[in-house]
Order: sequence, then structure tokens, then C-alpha cells
Amino acid sequence: MSQNPILIDILPEHNLLRRYVHPNPPDRLMIKEDGTVCSTCYHLRPNEDGISVDIEHLTNYDKSVKDRTKFRLLWLNAGDVQNLGLNTNHNPLPDNEAHALITGDIDRKISKKLAYISRVVPLPD
Repeated sequence: MSQNPILIDILPEHNLLRRYVHPNPPDRLMIKEDGTVCSTCYHLRPNEDGISVDIEHLTNYDKSVKDRTKFRLLWLNAGDVQNLGLNTNHNPLPDNEAHALITGDIDRKISKKLAYISRVVPLPD
């Protein structure tokens, strides 16, 4: 990747991918037994600037998931995220041009709303 990556505007029609630990770790519920997403997937950890995601059209499943034995992916629409009053900012990393951040006032209520608009991405063949 170049020193000065080209930043793109994340449009409402774009989709985002969020990596989560799979299977559920012993101390955190990520996906409920009924298949719905738990808000835990969208809690900010200390010192995080935002929720790390990938822009779907700039990546693929394997690049985004990194390790199928430890992680899976969630899908959410950028427009739905933006409608919650959150920002979606392209934030490329040296090893990941698709990286972006969801930023704004991310409290437990917003984490629940993000979980509600998310869908589990089926594991590809």
C-alpha cells in the first residue's frame, strides 16, 4: 500500500464487515443461540478510537476474517449506521486498505442498535 492511501467517502449504499470471536469466548456472548447478534460485538474497548470494520467492496471474506478458526464476520449497511447518528470513516492501515472506523457517541444503547442492524455472514465454501 502506498504512503498516502486514497481515502474514499463511505456512502449509504456501502456495506461494512465487522470481525467477531467465534465460537463465543467463555466470558463474552457474541452470537445468541437464536443466531441474533449480541451488542457485545459493538462495545468499545478502552483506548479505541472507534469500532473497527472493513469496507466490503474493498476486501473479501478471507482478508477480512483473517483466521477462520478464531473469527467470523458480521455485515451491516453503512447507511443504517449513519442513520444512528454515527460517522463511518475510511481509515486504511498499512496491511488493510479496507479498514474503516465507526465513530460517534457509542454507548450501550447504540451498541444494541448496531447489533440489531447486523447480520452474521455465512461462512463461504
